[in-house]
Amino acid sequence: MPKFSKHERDIIKKRLFTEGEKLFSVHGVRKVTINDLTTAAGISHGAFYTFFESKEHLFMEINLKKQQEIFDGLECLFYENKNRKPRKLMKLVICFVMDKFFNDPIISSINGESWKYLSRRIPPETIENNNINDAFVVQKLTEVGVKFNYPTSLVVKTVQFVFMLASSLISDEENQPVMDIIIDGIIEKIVEE
Repeated sequence: MPKFSKHERDIIKKRLFTEGEKLFSVHGVRKVTINDLTTAAGISHGAFYTFFESKEHLFMEINLKKQQEIFDGLECLFYENKNRKPRKLMKLVICFVMDKFFNDPIISSINGESWKYLSRRIPPETIENNNINDAFVVQKLTEVGVKFNYPTSLVVKTVQFVFMLASSLISDEENQPVMDIIIDGIIEKIVEE
């Protein structure tokens, strides 16, 4: 198989991201096949595997890119709300990120069950990159003066748990007050006043 130039690799990878996002958004990660992806991107199966280990790997890379775009939008939110009390700022940030996540078909498709499925099929460094992305939000909160009662790793896992729980409750509007109670309780416990 001929090697791709850097320019060709960039074009193919971008095409895989674009077509993968379309397919995963409509059908979900489990129903999309490698054949669907390669046909949509106009490449061979072998070429696909020079970029990604599996369709789940591509899915998570798309997810990480989308998360990063959301986190980039936090800069403005932090700047505009830097004088808020720590707990209010934490809730604002969680609600902002949650709103963005759950309005995105790729990110919102990840719940506890799908995370177990994905984590068995993706490279460990991709899981680590996901955790780094999640830690970014906690770091930014710390930089603007929010103090936590627990180590960063525990705060990150707690926030991840809230998002996993929220993803299973999102289908019912009556669950919004439940999420508010859970978020408020967790913030009260992990954020210093």
